[in-house]
Amino acid sequence: MSAARICHQPLRRDEVPAGAAQLLLVVDDPDAAMPMPYNHGIALFDPSMTGLAQGALAAKNPAPGVRLPNSGSRRGYPGSAPIKGHGPHRYVFQLFALAQPLVVGRGKAVPDSPSHAR
Repeated sequence: MSAARICHQPLRRDEVPAGAAQLLLVVDDPDAAMPMPYNHGIALFDPSMTGLAQGALAAKNPAPGVRLPNSGSRRGYPGSAPIKGHGPHRYVFQLFALAQPLVVGRGKAVPDSPSHAR
């Protein structure tokens, strides 16, 4: 891992609301040189998972049970890599409990991420 790219630390969560069908993790950079925060990645996983190990959001080899839908420009979260000389950046990890699994297209559930996704 290069000094410029720091993968997330292990993530832990405590309680999940009763009835949660799926968890949605959103990683944003509010300090990006853009009018809105830059989305670095999204992940879906089962509410029974109590945490994510470091590297669990890697696009090429996500942790078992983690699904990585495309967040616009890529899958997964490759780690922080702010623009050189732009100053410090904060990375905000938001966790949402979903009452129903997220679906795409014609009512199809978001598929599991293949281990070879790019």
